[in-house]
Amino acid sequence: MRTLRILASDIGGSHLKASIVDAQGRMPAQKVEVNTPYPCPPHVMVAALVTLVPPLPTPRTIGILYALLHIDHLFIGAATP
Repeated sequence: MRTLRILASDIGGSHLKASIVDAQGRMPAQKVEVNTPYPCPPHVMVAALVTLVPPLPTPRTIGILYALLHIDHLFIGAATP
Protein backbone atom coordinates (compact mmCIF):
# COMPACT_ATOMS: atom_id res chain seq x y z
CA MET A 1 0.00 0.00 0.00
CA ARG A 2 1.33 3.42 -0.93
CA THR A 3 1.69 6.13 1.69
CA LEU A 4 -0.83 8.94 1.47
CA ARG A 5 1.03 12.20 0.83
CA ILE A 6 -0.96 15.42 0.66
CA LEU A 7 0.51 18.63 -0.70
CA ALA A 8 -0.77 21.11 1.88
CA SER A 9 -0.49 24.77 0.98
CA ASP A 10 -1.33 27.90 2.95
CA ILE A 11 -2.12 31.06 1.01
CA GLY A 12 -1.51 33.94 3.38
CA GLY A 13 -1.31 37.69 3.09
CA SER A 14 2.40 37.77 3.89
CA HIS A 15 3.62 34.27 2.94
CA LEU A 16 2.74 31.28 0.78
CA LYS A 17 3.71 27.99 2.44
CA ALA A 18 3.63 24.34 1.42
CA SER A 19 4.66 20.97 2.80
CA ILE A 20 3.73 17.33 2.58
CA VAL A 21 1.36 15.97 5.24
CA ASP A 22 0.70 12.27 5.77
CA ALA A 23 -2.56 10.55 6.77
CA GLN A 24 -1.72 11.03 10.47
CA GLY A 25 -1.17 14.78 10.05
CA ARG A 26 2.63 14.55 10.33
CA MET A 27 4.91 16.59 8.07
CA PRO A 28 7.55 14.18 6.73
CA ALA A 29 9.07 17.04 4.71
CA GLN A 30 10.24 20.51 5.73
CA LYS A 31 7.86 23.30 4.77
CA VAL A 32 8.87 25.71 2.04
CA GLU A 33 7.70 29.29 1.86
CA VAL A 34 7.96 32.46 -0.19
CA ASN A 35 6.68 35.98 0.38
CA THR A 36 3.23 36.58 -1.04
CA PRO A 37 3.74 38.71 -4.15
CA TYR A 38 2.24 42.19 -4.24
CA PRO A 39 0.39 43.10 -6.32
CA CYS A 40 -0.87 39.57 -6.78
CA PRO A 41 -3.26 38.95 -9.66
CA PRO A 42 -4.25 35.28 -10.13
CA HIS A 43 -1.53 34.38 -12.66
CA VAL A 44 1.15 35.77 -10.30
CA MET A 45 -0.30 33.79 -7.37
CA VAL A 46 -0.30 30.55 -9.38
CA ALA A 47 3.28 31.12 -10.54
CA ALA A 48 4.40 31.71 -6.95
CA LEU A 49 2.60 28.58 -5.70
CA VAL A 50 4.18 26.48 -8.45
CA THR A 51 7.66 27.40 -7.15
CA LEU A 52 6.87 25.70 -3.83
CA VAL A 53 6.30 22.24 -5.30
CA PRO A 54 9.64 21.05 -6.79
CA PRO A 55 11.57 20.77 -3.48
CA LEU A 56 8.90 18.51 -1.95
CA PRO A 57 8.26 14.78 -2.35
CA THR A 58 5.65 13.91 -4.99
CA PRO A 59 2.16 14.21 -3.47
CA ARG A 60 -0.83 11.95 -4.19
CA THR A 61 -3.36 14.74 -3.59
CA ILE A 62 -3.43 18.45 -2.70
CA GLY A 63 -5.09 20.73 -0.16
CA ILE A 64 -5.18 24.53 -0.08
CA LEU A 65 -5.96 26.77 2.89
CA TYR A 66 -6.80 30.44 2.70
CA ALA A 67 -8.35 32.95 5.09
CA LEU A 68 -11.91 32.12 6.12
CA LEU A 69 -14.30 33.74 8.53
CA HIS A 70 -16.41 31.29 10.55
CA ILE A 71 -19.73 32.55 11.96
CA ASP A 72 -22.47 30.22 13.23
CA HIS A 73 -21.46 27.21 11.10
CA LEU A 74 -21.02 29.40 8.02
CA PHE A 75 -17.62 29.82 6.37
CA ILE A 76 -17.07 33.05 4.45
CA GLY A 77 -13.99 33.74 2.35
CA ALA A 78 -12.14 36.66 3.92
CA ALA A 79 -9.89 39.02 1.99
CA THR A 80 -6.35 39.27 3.31
CA PRO A 81 -5.00 42.80 2.86
